[in-house]
Amino acid sequence: MISESIKKPIDEISKQVILPLLYFDIFSYPLKADEIITYTNQSALTVKNTPAVLQKLVENKILFRINDYYLITNSPEKVEERMANNELAAKMMSKAGKMAKLISFFPFVKAVCISGALSKNVMTIDGDIDFFIITTKDRLWICRTLLILFKKLFLFNSHKYFCLNYFIDESHLLIEEQNRYTATEIVTLKPMVGGELYQAFMKENKWVSDFYPQYQLRSIEGILKIKPNLLQSFAGFVFSKSIGTYFNAFLMKWTLAYWKQKFSSFDEFQFLHAFKSTPYVSKHHPNNFQDRVLNAFNVQVRNFEIIHEVKFDDSIS
Repeated sequence: MISESIKKPIDEISKQVILPLLYFDIFSYPLKADEIITYTNQSALTVKNTPAVLQKLVENKILFRINDYYLITNSPEKVEERMANNELAAKMMSKAGKMAKLISFFPFVKAVCISGALSKNVMTIDGDIDFFIITTKDRLWICRTLLILFKKLFLFNSHKYFCLNYFIDESHLLIEEQNRYTATEIVTLKPMVGGELYQAFMKENKWVSDFYPQYQLRSIEGILKIKPNLLQSFAGFVFSKSIGTYFNAFLMKWTLAYWKQKFSSFDEFQFLHAFKSTPYVSKHHPNNFQDRVLNAFNVQVRNFEIIHEVKFDDSIS
């Protein structure tokens, strides 16, 4: 039987505090108070009033606090896991910076950002360094192919430090999938090279403020700029004008055909979600992580609603 303390009404501001905790609990990642403010959809929350809201939820046994971390469940092991993963991420940033700089030497790369877990200061023992890359217009697939060839030939196809799963070109900076998952991935991107284009990308994706109105744009102070080199100049000459556009389209069609053969078990809907491929975007997510996360988040929310007899807005994801 649910205790009366748990059945106490949860107001709208408290709901908005709870939502980011439900989302990050999918990754067993408890949050600090300032992180909750960043990831909440409630602009009324501030550094001053959030502690009181959280304290009330803890007193009513709706949330739990362990050290400076807040959780949906009383799970000390999640706090220990987060702290260990944060420590490993800090050690990995130097390697990630070097890899981002290496990527920036390749032809048609205009900006490089760290994405995925490391962008959130998380790294597990078996984790990868994910990169989000912005390319020259109409040269995305040439750029991607050159980077993938380098990974296969010189890194023995290792994903550990060189996971290239998302490319867009500079002419289409707007991300079309507009949901909580993509909003989270965008606001946590860490620009490493090409800071001005990163800023243009964030400006084009202002819709993320519908989910996270309190997020702060990353500083680009000290961010590396793309420096032209002989390889870039040579590739620009070889793949100039119509020849480059034709070859770019050819590589897109060839890659797409290869993926369709390799992942023939996917139905059309699954394939389009996991391998979004157009002249201006390449997304390679064979595990369809986005849909898995959003489905898990919806389950988290519905379970919380049942346990605590509360209703969230249907548009939360």
